Amino acid sequence: MKQSLAAALALTAALSASFAAAPALAAYPDHPVTLVVPYAAGGSNDLVARVLGQRLSRELGVSVVVDNAPGASGTIGAVKTVNAAPDGYTLLLGSNSEISIARLTNPRIRYDGQRDLVPLRMVGSQPMVLVSGAQSGIRGIDGFLALAKSHKPVNYGTSGIGTPLHLSGELIRSASKVNMAHVPYKGGAPAIADLMANQIELGVLVLSTALPQIKSGKLQAIGVTSAARSHAAPNIPALAENKALAGIDMRLWFGVFAPAATPKAVTDRLSEALAHAINDPEVKGRLSEAGVDIDAKDGAAFRAFIAKETEAYRKIVSEANIQE
Repeated sequence: MKQSLAAALALTAALSASFAAAPALAAYPDHPVTLVVPYAAGGSNDLVARVLGQRLSRELGVSVVVDNAPGASGTIGAVKTVNAAPDGYTLLLGSNSEISIARLTNPRIRYDGQRDLVPLRMVGSQPMVLVSGAQSGIRGIDGFLALAKSHKPVNYGTSGIGTPLHLSGELIRSASKVNMAHVPYKGGAPAIADLMANQIELGVLVLSTALPQIKSGKLQAIGVTSAARSHAAPNIPALAENKALAGIDMRLWFGVFAPAATPKAVTDRLSEALAHAINDPEVKGRLSEAGVDIDAKDGAAFRAFIAKETEAYRKIVSEANIQE
């Protein structure tokens, strides 16, 4: 009798707990969600976040507030998300730099992008582009490769040390045998200014950032860093089209992450909402216009993708001895 009573009480308690948890789960989200962008407003990451966030808010039924937290190659925003409560109300619009590359180039980084953040959905990617200043005299892939035979030293600018742009530049330098020296800037805009002023000969820029100056003739496009041409600029060749540069295939990718301890029920809800938002025709159209190729990998596929990408970055960082 006592055992039966104890069992009944235990069952009642379990059912009560289950019913109590159900409303809490069903209530998510019941207030605004913050989407942290670890870069300043106006860049490619910020654009993706704002286009996606607007549609995601309709899926979740609450406001999605974009919070720009720039600095330290994206790691300030990443740390802010890692340290946030794992309740689904603070998310990160992350990319290569702060998720994969930061710990490879900077031993002071204490968080692990693959361990401390859970990937919810990949959004997509876009290539970078190798450009020359209009006054540099460097034209096209053949003109660029001719620098290797001339042994002329040239400077190339990027938006910072340890960024995907920097790693792409080192990959290009290694493959082309051109004597290239890296000049880091605090963003794409000052690098473009020095390119146009002929202070540096080359630059590796995000395609969407460089396109206006390329179209106006202020910068000369040499080639994109993806294996194939970009739909946003089909007239610009892929560097990999040249046999000497055939192994070059690097892209800037974007995805949404949550703190690692976020409950699975919440991450599942977010993953589903993100899938609907990313694949919305209006969102796809706006991001496509900005040069982003949509690729809404789910969490598991995105995690595997990141692991593979990280190993490729590790090799480049080691061979080029990139350290911050």
